[in-house]
Formats: sequence, C-alpha cells, structure tokens
Amino acid sequence: MYEASRKIGTDERKSFFDKACESDSRIEEMGWDVFWECVKEVERLKKQVESVLDELKENEIIYYADIYQAVIEADDGQELYETLTPDEVIKIKRKQMQLRQKHMITHQDVMFNFKSNAVKAYKRDEKEYLKHLGYIRVFETKTIALVAWDKEIEEYFSRTPLTDAFRFKHIDFAVRLAEKRQNTFHNKSVVIRNDNQLHKELGGKKKKDVYKETNTASDMIIGNDGIRKLLDNEIIQLKMSNSYTEAIDNGLKVLQVEEEATA
Repeated sequence: MYEASRKIGTDERKSFFDKACESDSRIEEMGWDVFWECVKEVERLKKQVESVLDELKENEIIYYADIYQAVIEADDGQELYETLTPDEVIKIKRKQMQLRQKHMITHQDVMFNFKSNAVKAYKRDEKEYLKHLGYIRVFETKTIALVAWDKEIEEYFSRTPLTDAFRFKHIDFAVRLAEKRQNTFHNKSVVIRNDNQLHKELGGKKKKDVYKETNTASDMIIGNDGIRKLLDNEIIQLKMSNSYTEAIDNGLKVLQVEEEATA
C-alpha cells in the first residue's frame, strides 16, 4: 500500500481507495489524505518490526521466513489454512502469469485497476483455477518460531533491551511521532536551505549557508497562496486545528483492524 501511494497514478490510487471504502465505511470517513498518510505510517511500522525480527533471526533467537498459505473451506464452513510448498507456489504463480497474459494486463493492473473489464475477467478465471485446486484464496505471510532456550534469550536481551527492540511495533509510538509533527508545525521555525539565492544577493564564495525563517509552518499559511494551500490539503487543515494526531491515531487503528482481518 505504501508503494502504491508513492508510485502509481492518481486514477489508480483513487480506484484503490474506493475499493477500500467499500470494505469499510470508516475508511471513507477517514478521507483520502488521512488514509494515505496512515498507509505510510503502517508501512513504516511494519518495516521497523521486520528489522527487529531480522535481528532476532540473525542471533538465532527465532526462525523467521516468508511462506505462502492457501485457504480451504471445511465442511462446516470454517476456513482452514494449508502451507504451500515452493513447487506449489511456483505452479500457481506461473498460472497467474498465463492468465494475466491471456487478458493483456499486468500485476499492477490486478492490484489497483479494479474497474477494468480485463481485470474482472482475470479475477473470474483466477477464482475458477483456485477452486479447481480446492482453494478459496492464497496469500503470502510470515512464519515465526522460537529456537533459543532461556539462557540464550536472557543473554541476548541483556545486550539489547526488550523495550528498545520492540517499541517500534506499537501504534502508540507512531502516534507520538504524529504529535511531534503537529507540534513542529505550530512551534518550530521553518528552515530553508537557499545557497544559490544568498550567493546571488550577497556575493562571495558560494557555500552551504542556511537561511532561517522566524515563522513556523502554521504562521506561513497567510495570504491567497496560504489559504489556497490550506483548502487544498487536508493534512494541513488537521494540523492547523490541532486534530492531526487524533486523526492519525484513529486511522492507524482502522488499518490495523483491516490488516488483522485480511491476515
């Protein structure tokens, strides 16, 4: 989702957002700007957790690896999970590639261009193929297992405090960062690096001078340009009204529920 917010076009991002709104009305209430802001925060948190897990793996505290699982419907309607072998994953991936080629679409189209008739046709074929294999859907996830005994764990965490190692996985930490950004918006003077302009005005040897404004970011929302920027950017509106932290907190909790529901 973070890569989507950075790399794909506005139309594809809108399609993705509309699809998310259909699955959860709270995302629609959250709004476009806050949604993508929270998506970036969720991805940052996930990368921080992954870095901690990688560190634990390197120190032989846990076993940690990517796996693929298939969802199977039991006779009583419950969903069961089956771990796929690498050969089974390759087989499914190749079939999905053939189906994309059949419908002349890319993986990017499948992920974000939901309204395309070609994508809809691909989805029908993929569903039929997975049904033929006995699966409802397949997805990538992680497997984690403890592989160290008590003394090894104690020695590791005596060198790496538990509170430091795992603080990044909590939403509270992301909320504190959001609060810091809001406070910076109101209280910290804007710093502008403007070496070329200073060189033109003052002459002398060009160097990396720093020109410091006395105004904060909120102070600079003045005049027609400032008002236009305020009206066009919901994130600035939230920061101006001191509602940014609360919006990020609520948005992250919604996305956390979505992640858990689709895991």
